[in-house]
Amino acid sequence: SGKTDLPQGGFGRRSESKGLATSLTNVHTNLTRIMPLTPSKRLNKDIRLLDHIGARETMTIAVLVRKQGQEKEKHMCANETGCGDYNAFLRHLGAHVPLETHHGFRGGLRKEDAHITPYYSDINQEIIFHVPTLMIAKKERRQRIVMSSKVRIIWSED
Repeated sequence: SGKTDLPQGGFGRRSESKGLATSLTNVHTNLTRIMPLTPSKRLNKDIRLLDHIGARETMTIAVLVRKQGQEKEKHMCANETGCGDYNAFLRHLGAHVPLETHHGFRGGLRKEDAHITPYYSDINQEIIFHVPTLMIAKKERRQRIVMSSKVRIIWSED
């Protein structure tokens, strides 16, 4: 019949279990080819850089509120408040994390930039939202942060 007696979720065909055996043999063969690394400043730096690469995709998204008469993003970055619907929208973007204690992806935000910011994550991705109305940073810093986001959502109040 070609089936094994493995429980569901295991290998259902003998050809699959043979594939596993072949893979394990290849792993053993490759282990004999391991070459030791020579310690150096460059190697240490490269390892530190590797340690900072996250396992998940990361993204920053800026969320701006556009008030009547505002056409330029630099003016939108100066807004400190938004309407009730805008604030409700922000609450649905993700958990509002305190930057002072947040250990996940920050997207360039420092704890001096905002007390809290929306953040979403799952097994594959981390998204942090740059929201000027939640920031305590100066206007110029807000603009730099927002301009670093490749995706911008503009909530129009008019």
